[in-house]
Amino acid sequence: MATGTDIDALIGQLWDHRTRGRARARLAELQSVAAVKIEALAQNHDAPENTRWAAIALLGQWQHQPAVATLLDIAKREVHLRGEAVRALQRITGKEIEEDMAAWEKALAGETAEPEAAPVKAGAPGSLEARMLTLFQQALKTVASKVQWEEAGYIYARVELGESRKQQILVTFNEKDGDGQPLAMFYTECGQAARQALDVITRRNATVHCGGFLVETDESGGKKVVMRHKTLVRDLNETAVREIVLTMAREADSVEYELTQSDHI
Repeated sequence: MATGTDIDALIGQLWDHRTRGRARARLAELQSVAAVKIEALAQNHDAPENTRWAAIALLGQWQHQPAVATLLDIAKREVHLRGEAVRALQRITGKEIEEDMAAWEKALAGETAEPEAAPVKAGAPGSLEARMLTLFQQALKTVASKVQWEEAGYIYARVELGESRKQQILVTFNEKDGDGQPLAMFYTECGQAARQALDVITRRNATVHCGGFLVETDESGGKKVVMRHKTLVRDLNETAVREIVLTMAREADSVEYELTQSDHI
């Protein structure tokens, strides 16, 4: 089974024309564990056009229904990607509409809202994963459009921030502190690191309420700004989960906007 690291490596290879075809073929086999990250890549305005094109094509190939709203938005706003986004919409919906955005909006009225997440298995009943998923779903039910367990081994939460802005938070539970107590590791991305990134995150880290920003190197060798926070699992309750996730989502989204003037989710 592919891990999150494997998927990140393959996504990194989509950025290079020399490895793009092979990576796309491998990712095509991994829909259930790669779809969320591929949908985010399709929206990443810092990615090369051909990289985003490959991501859009994969969403269409998988007939990934949750991506309909994303693909419609790309088709409406980005003429250079409209053709592939429309082809993906055709494959997902079965509708034979060409590049007529008014017709697509009318045809998809009521279909672009994201469906309620289906129940997701996260280990055996009573396991740490199952307990954490239930806790996060309860804590975030009014602020997140998705809270689900991903097969790669983490909780994925898509937080709605208003004005059509969103932020995705990933949480893993496979690390422990020095006393052997399980840790919850929160993670979110703010986009590719621009020249001013170090100045921005140094200033923001002085006032951030939880976690911290840093620049990391991705699998393709590029630099990205991320935000990380860790806490003991035993200290998590609905109030703590909601406060951590909302704080990180708002802080990370603000840094993302300052660096990129856009929303990459």
